[in-house]
Amino acid sequence: MNTLMKSVLLASGLSLATVAQANVGIDQEVCNYIKEDNKSQLNKTLKSKRLSVDSVYKFTECEGMDIFAYANKMNATETLEYLNKKASKRLKRTM
Repeated sequence: MNTLMKSVLLASGLSLATVAQANVGIDQEVCNYIKEDNKSQLNKTLKSKRLSVDSVYKFTECEGMDIFAYANKMNATETLEYLNKKASKRLKRTM
């Protein structure tokens, strides 16, 4: 493998690890905001961390469920509406 390819693979691996590591810190926050049905605080947190609903969906679990299922279980109607509004069309097709 040439040096350029090794560098690209290393850089992509590091960026994925960074995203996963950054999301570990906000998992609990996101789950608490969903549980409290606090969409405004959830929105502020996602904006301040520059995260999309799609990325949070991919990397966050609340009590073993994805964020949509957890919001539904917690009867967090306002937050669930916010999540559905902000989710990409591509994500909605996979759900």
